[in-house]
Amino acid sequence: MPGKAEFSPEEWKKIVAAAPMVGLAVTCASPNGPWGVMKEMLSMGMAMAEMLQKGSSNPLIADLAADLKARETKPQSPQDLKDLEQCKDAALQHVRTVNEILERKLKGPEADEFKRWLVTVAHRVAEAANEGGLFGFGGERVSEAEKSVIRQIAFALDQPVS
Repeated sequence: MPGKAEFSPEEWKKIVAAAPMVGLAVTCASPNGPWGVMKEMLSMGMAMAEMLQKGSSNPLIADLAADLKARETKPQSPQDLKDLEQCKDAALQHVRTVNEILERKLKGPEADEFKRWLVTVAHRVAEAANEGGLFGFGGERVSEAEKSVIRQIAFALDQPVS
């Protein structure tokens, strides 16, 4: 059963940080003030909590959940980012690296399910706060910049764009 044991400690750190980096990419693509950013980061956290609560028959996701519950792996935040574009680019590069690791180490339904879950996290983050408008009223559910970064995330993970 493919899971944590398939990866080196450095590779596993990348896997553990994948969902937060997906959330970061979406948030950096179109930040909507402090409340919007907070809602989007909370949404990413909720997606992680839901995964922890539900568990998964997928060994990779199950090992990720167990690792997060035990707080075993401490992923590092990206360093020396000076603006939102650098932030988004660093997060997208992380996603591409995770895909490369998965392609090297795992092929098949376990890897694809994990990748689909990451794209779902991106959608949830994008939908967490309206973009534009005033004080959370009006605006659009998902901005064009967020749609674009979701497409980039899906492309980086070799997943269809939904």
